[in-house]
Amino acid sequence: MKIYFTVFLFLIQVQVYSQKAGLVVFVNPSNSVLKIEDVKTKVGSLNFFDPSLKTIKLWSPRYKVLIDTVRVVDNKVIYKREKLVFSEEYKGYLKERNRQLKPFIRSAFISGFLLFVYEANRFGMKKAEQKVKDNYTFYYSSFSVGEIEKTKSAYESSLDKYNKKRNLNNILATAAYIIIPSSLVYSTYYYFKHHKRYTEKPNPEFAVTPGLGIDNFGNVTTTFNLKF
Repeated sequence: MKIYFTVFLFLIQVQVYSQKAGLVVFVNPSNSVLKIEDVKTKVGSLNFFDPSLKTIKLWSPRYKVLIDTVRVVDNKVIYKREKLVFSEEYKGYLKERNRQLKPFIRSAFISGFLLFVYEANRFGMKKAEQKVKDNYTFYYSSFSVGEIEKTKSAYESSLDKYNKKRNLNNILATAAYIIIPSSLVYSTYYYFKHHKRYTEKPNPEFAVTPGLGIDNFGNVTTTFNLKF
Protein backbone atom coordinates (compact mmCIF):
# COMPACT_ATOMS: atom_id res chain seq x y z
CA MET A 1 0.00 0.00 0.00
CA LYS A 2 2.84 2.33 0.88
CA ILE A 3 4.51 1.69 -2.47
CA TYR A 4 1.33 2.54 -4.37
CA PHE A 5 0.92 5.73 -2.41
CA THR A 6 4.53 6.79 -3.18
CA VAL A 7 4.04 6.12 -6.90
CA PHE A 8 0.78 8.08 -6.77
CA LEU A 9 2.51 11.12 -5.25
CA PHE A 10 5.32 10.86 -7.80
CA LEU A 11 2.84 10.83 -10.68
CA ILE A 12 1.08 13.87 -9.27
CA GLN A 13 4.42 15.70 -8.97
CA VAL A 14 5.34 14.82 -12.56
CA GLN A 15 1.95 16.05 -13.75
CA VAL A 16 2.34 19.35 -11.88
CA TYR A 17 5.88 19.95 -13.15
CA SER A 18 4.92 19.00 -16.70
CA GLN A 19 2.65 22.03 -16.73
CA LYS A 20 5.42 24.30 -15.45
CA ALA A 21 8.20 26.14 -17.28
CA GLY A 22 11.73 24.92 -16.59
CA LEU A 23 14.90 26.99 -16.46
CA VAL A 24 18.54 25.93 -16.12
CA VAL A 25 21.29 28.56 -15.92
CA PHE A 26 24.92 27.79 -16.66
CA VAL A 27 27.66 30.35 -16.18
CA ASN A 28 31.40 30.79 -16.49
CA PRO A 29 32.89 30.78 -13.88
CA SER A 30 30.86 27.88 -12.52
CA ASN A 31 31.25 28.92 -8.85
CA SER A 32 29.14 32.05 -9.42
CA VAL A 33 26.24 32.95 -7.17
CA LEU A 34 22.90 32.79 -9.00
CA LYS A 35 19.64 34.53 -8.19
CA ILE A 36 16.41 34.03 -10.12
CA GLU A 37 13.77 36.61 -9.22
CA ASP A 38 16.00 37.53 -6.23
CA VAL A 39 15.92 33.96 -4.91
CA LYS A 40 19.30 32.29 -4.60
CA THR A 41 19.61 28.94 -6.36
CA LYS A 42 22.36 26.65 -7.58
CA VAL A 43 24.02 27.12 -10.94
CA GLY A 44 23.08 24.26 -13.25
CA SER A 45 20.01 23.19 -11.27
CA LEU A 46 16.57 22.75 -12.82
CA ASN A 47 14.04 25.29 -11.57
CA PHE A 48 10.30 25.38 -12.32
CA PHE A 49 8.21 28.54 -12.68
CA ASP A 50 4.96 29.78 -14.01
CA PRO A 51 5.38 31.01 -17.61
CA SER A 52 6.67 34.59 -17.52
CA LEU A 53 9.70 36.81 -18.00
CA LYS A 54 12.30 35.99 -15.35
CA THR A 55 15.17 38.15 -14.13
CA ILE A 56 18.45 36.42 -13.37
CA LYS A 57 21.39 37.89 -11.52
CA LEU A 58 24.88 36.41 -11.42
CA TRP A 59 27.96 37.36 -9.50
CA SER A 60 31.32 35.88 -8.62
CA PRO A 61 34.36 37.32 -6.88
CA ARG A 62 36.50 39.42 -9.26
CA TYR A 63 33.58 39.72 -11.70
CA LYS A 64 30.85 42.26 -12.46
CA VAL A 65 27.26 41.55 -11.49
CA LEU A 66 25.36 40.35 -14.55
CA ILE A 67 21.64 41.03 -14.84
CA ASP A 68 19.68 39.41 -17.66
CA THR A 69 16.14 38.33 -18.47
CA VAL A 70 14.78 35.13 -19.98
CA ARG A 71 11.25 34.15 -20.89
CA VAL A 72 10.15 30.70 -19.75
CA VAL A 73 7.22 28.92 -21.40
CA ASP A 74 4.94 25.98 -20.63
CA ASN A 75 6.18 22.41 -21.01
CA LYS A 76 9.68 23.48 -22.01
CA VAL A 77 13.05 23.67 -20.28
CA ILE A 78 15.11 26.73 -21.20
CA TYR A 79 18.89 26.44 -20.96
CA LYS A 80 20.54 29.81 -20.42
CA ARG A 81 24.32 30.21 -20.69
CA GLU A 82 26.10 33.29 -19.40
CA LYS A 83 29.69 34.48 -19.08
CA LEU A 84 30.84 37.01 -16.53
CA VAL A 85 33.48 39.67 -17.14
CA PHE A 86 36.08 40.99 -14.69
CA SER A 87 35.11 43.95 -12.54
CA GLU A 88 36.80 47.30 -13.06
CA GLU A 89 38.44 46.99 -9.64
CA TYR A 90 39.99 43.65 -10.52
CA LYS A 91 41.06 44.88 -13.96
CA GLY A 92 42.82 47.76 -12.21
CA TYR A 93 44.50 45.31 -9.85
CA LEU A 94 45.74 43.18 -12.76
CA LYS A 95 47.05 46.26 -14.54
CA GLU A 96 48.93 47.36 -11.43
CA ARG A 97 50.27 43.85 -10.86
CA ASN A 98 51.55 43.71 -14.43
CA ARG A 99 53.27 47.04 -13.90
CA GLN A 100 54.95 45.63 -10.80
CA LEU A 101 56.19 42.65 -12.81
CA LYS A 102 57.83 44.79 -15.50
CA PRO A 103 61.20 44.95 -13.67
CA PHE A 104 61.28 41.13 -13.72
CA ILE A 105 60.60 41.16 -17.46
CA ARG A 106 63.32 43.73 -18.09
CA SER A 107 65.70 41.78 -15.88
CA ALA A 108 64.98 38.56 -17.77
CA PHE A 109 65.45 40.30 -21.14
CA ILE A 110 68.74 41.95 -20.16
CA SER A 111 70.06 38.75 -18.55
CA GLY A 112 69.08 36.65 -21.55
CA PHE A 113 70.64 39.10 -24.02
CA LEU A 114 73.83 39.32 -21.96
CA LEU A 115 74.16 35.54 -21.73
CA PHE A 116 73.49 35.19 -25.46
CA VAL A 117 76.24 37.69 -26.34
CA TYR A 118 78.60 36.05 -23.84
CA GLU A 119 78.05 32.56 -25.26
CA ALA A 120 78.36 33.80 -28.86
CA ASN A 121 81.65 35.55 -28.08
CA ARG A 122 82.87 32.51 -26.13
CA PHE A 123 82.17 30.30 -29.13
CA GLY A 124 84.06 32.74 -31.39
CA MET A 125 86.92 32.85 -28.89
CA LYS A 126 87.33 29.08 -29.04
CA LYS A 127 87.46 29.18 -32.83
CA ALA A 128 90.02 32.02 -32.67
CA GLU A 129 92.10 30.02 -30.20
CA GLN A 130 92.17 27.04 -32.55
CA LYS A 131 93.17 29.37 -35.40
CA VAL A 132 96.09 30.66 -33.33
CA LYS A 133 97.28 27.10 -32.67
CA ASP A 134 97.05 26.20 -36.37
CA ASN A 135 98.91 29.33 -37.48
CA TYR A 136 101.54 28.76 -34.80
CA THR A 137 102.15 25.26 -36.17
CA PHE A 138 102.39 26.57 -39.74
CA TYR A 139 104.74 29.38 -38.67
CA TYR A 140 107.24 27.16 -36.86
CA SER A 141 107.18 24.52 -39.57
CA SER A 142 108.02 27.00 -42.36
CA PHE A 143 111.43 26.88 -44.11
CA SER A 144 111.65 29.59 -46.77
CA VAL A 145 111.92 33.29 -45.90
CA GLY A 146 108.76 34.16 -47.83
CA GLU A 147 106.77 31.41 -46.18
CA ILE A 148 108.03 32.39 -42.73
CA GLU A 149 106.97 36.01 -43.23
CA LYS A 150 103.56 34.96 -44.50
CA THR A 151 102.84 32.48 -41.70
CA LYS A 152 104.23 34.88 -39.09
CA SER A 153 101.85 37.61 -40.22
CA ALA A 154 98.90 35.17 -40.13
CA TYR A 155 99.89 33.96 -36.66
CA GLU A 156 100.18 37.49 -35.22
CA SER A 157 96.87 38.52 -36.80
CA SER A 158 95.02 35.51 -35.38
CA LEU A 159 96.65 36.06 -31.98
CA ASP A 160 95.49 39.68 -31.95
CA LYS A 161 91.90 38.63 -32.79
CA TYR A 162 91.99 35.98 -30.09
CA ASN A 163 93.20 38.46 -27.44
CA LYS A 164 90.42 40.90 -28.34
CA LYS A 165 87.79 38.19 -27.98
CA ARG A 166 89.29 37.01 -24.71
CA ASN A 167 89.26 40.57 -23.29
CA LEU A 168 85.64 40.98 -24.39
CA ASN A 169 84.80 37.62 -22.82
CA ASN A 170 86.25 38.79 -19.48
CA ILE A 171 84.25 42.02 -19.66
CA LEU A 172 81.01 40.18 -20.46
CA ALA A 173 81.59 37.64 -17.69
CA THR A 174 82.20 40.42 -15.15
CA ALA A 175 79.10 42.28 -16.35
CA ALA A 176 77.01 39.11 -16.07
CA TYR A 177 78.20 38.44 -12.52
CA ILE A 178 77.25 41.99 -11.51
CA ILE A 179 74.16 42.86 -13.59
CA ILE A 180 72.16 39.60 -13.40
CA PRO A 181 72.11 39.21 -9.56
CA SER A 182 71.68 42.97 -9.07
CA SER A 183 68.71 43.20 -11.43
CA LEU A 184 67.08 40.17 -9.81
CA VAL A 185 67.50 41.65 -6.32
CA TYR A 186 66.12 45.02 -7.45
CA SER A 187 63.13 43.43 -9.21
CA THR A 188 62.27 41.37 -6.13
CA TYR A 189 62.59 44.40 -3.86
CA TYR A 190 60.46 46.55 -6.16
CA TYR A 191 57.73 43.92 -6.43
CA PHE A 192 57.35 43.28 -2.72
CA LYS A 193 57.55 46.99 -1.89
CA HIS A 194 54.67 47.95 -4.21
CA HIS A 195 52.64 44.76 -4.30
CA LYS A 196 49.24 44.87 -2.59
CA ARG A 197 46.93 41.98 -1.89
CA TYR A 198 43.62 41.97 -3.73
CA THR A 199 40.64 41.73 -1.39
CA GLU A 200 37.12 41.28 -2.65
CA LYS A 201 34.66 43.91 -1.45
CA PRO A 202 31.51 42.76 0.39
CA ASN A 203 28.48 42.18 -1.79
CA PRO A 204 25.40 42.46 0.47
CA GLU A 205 23.02 41.73 -2.39
CA PHE A 206 24.40 38.22 -2.69
CA ALA A 207 24.98 37.82 1.05
CA VAL A 208 28.65 36.96 0.54
CA THR A 209 31.40 38.43 2.65
CA PRO A 210 35.09 38.71 1.69
CA GLY A 211 36.88 35.44 2.24
CA LEU A 212 33.68 33.39 2.01
CA GLY A 213 31.72 32.19 -0.96
CA ILE A 214 29.27 29.59 -2.16
CA ASP A 215 30.08 27.15 -4.94
CA ASN A 216 27.53 25.63 -7.34
CA PHE A 217 26.84 22.82 -4.85
CA GLY A 218 26.02 25.25 -2.07
CA ASN A 219 29.31 24.65 -0.25
CA VAL A 220 31.13 27.47 1.49
CA THR A 221 34.45 28.29 -0.15
CA THR A 222 37.36 30.44 0.97
CA THR A 223 38.82 31.49 -2.36
CA PHE A 224 37.62 35.09 -2.50
CA ASN A 225 40.68 36.77 -0.96
CA LEU A 226 43.15 36.37 -3.74
CA LYS A 227 46.91 36.81 -3.64
CA PHE A 228 49.25 36.61 -6.61
